[in-house]
Amino acid sequence: MNILELEKFKIEDAINFHDEYNPLLFDGDKLKPVIKRQLDIITNDFIEYMGIPDLAVEDVIITGSNVAYTYTPHSDIDLHLLVDFAQLPNSEVYKELFNAKKSLYNDTYEITIRDIPVELYVQDTAQAHTSLGEYSLYKDEVTRCLLYTSPSPRDGLLCRMPSSA
Repeated sequence: MNILELEKFKIEDAINFHDEYNPLLFDGDKLKPVIKRQLDIITNDFIEYMGIPDLAVEDVIITGSNVAYTYTPHSDIDLHLLVDFAQLPNSEVYKELFNAKKSLYNDTYEITIRDIPVELYVQDTAQAHTSLGEYSLYKDEVTRCLLYTSPSPRDGLLCRMPSSA
C-alpha cells in the first residue's frame, strides 16, 4: 500500500465477513465451471513452466479469503499445488527450484480471473498450512472452511462441509 493511500484505508476493506464464498468465483459452495477450467489451464501451464516431467501433484487447492467468507476487493486467488517433497530426491534442491519458479512465474505473468490476481505456490504435503478455507480442484469441493456465526441470526453457523471430509 502506498503511504499516501493510508489515510483512505478503511479496516472493513481488510476484514469483511460474508454469508457466501466470493460470488465471482463460486455458485454456492461449488466453484463455477468456467473458473475451474481457467484454474486448470493455469495449473497445467505452471507445471509445464516448472519443467519437471511427471511431477506428482497430489492435489491443487485454493486457499484463503475467497474460500473463507472473508474476501475483499483486494483478495487474490491463492492456488497451491500439493506435492510430497519426501518423494523427491534432494528435496531441498526442489524446494528452492519451486520457490524460484513460483517467483519468476508470478512476476512474469500477470494472471487474473475476473480481475482477481492469481498467485501460484508449490506446497509440501507435509507442510502445516493454516488457512481459514480450502477448496480442492481435484475433488471439486470445499475441504476446509471457517465455521462462524452468520451476521444474520436466521442463518446460524456457516460452512457446509462435504460428507467425505
